[in-house]
Amino acid sequence: MLIDSHCHIDGDSFDEDRDEVVQRAKDTGVAAMLVVGTGDPHSDDFRKAVVVAERYENVYGSVGVHPHDAKLYDDEAEKHLTELTKSEKVIAWGEIGLDFYTITARATCSAKFSGDRFARRLNSIFRSSSTVEMRMMRPLRF
Repeated sequence: MLIDSHCHIDGDSFDEDRDEVVQRAKDTGVAAMLVVGTGDPHSDDFRKAVVVAERYENVYGSVGVHPHDAKLYDDEAEKHLTELTKSEKVIAWGEIGLDFYTITARATCSAKFSGDRFARRLNSIFRSSSTVEMRMMRPLRF
């Protein structure tokens, strides 16, 4: 059994042939797909990942703030993401974590949340009571 644990078929570029993409994946042995929602946590960017997940039996969603957008995470963003997790098709939190792979992420992390400041922000996010509850309900996707 194959599972695509990280895809972005919620993007506009898939609007024309998303049904075919999901069917081709299924036909070639992909049993499930995880659409990883990304974008501004204050907008409806994530909602499209949830809508796509709800549309297909074998597609699931995750929501979280990518490291590139960590500066946008606040209490309102957390409320918005928590609301989206009420869908039974949202099975994970992510994409989250420290992305040191790309130069953009390194620049964002060092410029906006350098060193201890970034670690303290992550610590406060993970220790908030609602986040602890969220972690208990959903796995984390880094």
